[in-house]
Amino acid sequence: MSSSSSSSSSSQDKVVHNKDKNFSLTLENGGICLILFYEYDIDVAHLDYKRQENEFDFYHTFVPTSGRGKGIAEILAGSAMNFIKDTDSRVILSCSYLSDRWLPKNPAFTRYVIKAFTKR
Repeated sequence: MSSSSSSSSSSQDKVVHNKDKNFSLTLENGGICLILFYEYDIDVAHLDYKRQENEFDFYHTFVPTSGRGKGIAEILAGSAMNFIKDTDSRVILSCSYLSDRWLPKNPAFTRYVIKAFTKR
């Protein structure tokens, strides 16, 4: 699944849906991978979830230090929530980034949210 583009991401950035596990985004900088993350020479940002039929719990979003502040979490969240919309599913937002920061900026997706846990 490809994501919507952002001025802070390269055209090579692609969000991948690793079925029943997470949405991930491999970060590259001009063809040179940034730092090590489980595999040599690759940074992977990911949004993890649990699934029970058409209900998801998005419980963790991670962006490696090298990719922070570049809109990567927003790209992952947008792709994941578009998946929810496109599959007519529902979601619990246990991840504080999604419930506290992303959802208030994207209120059209509220209709797909069962519950959002906030830190506020």
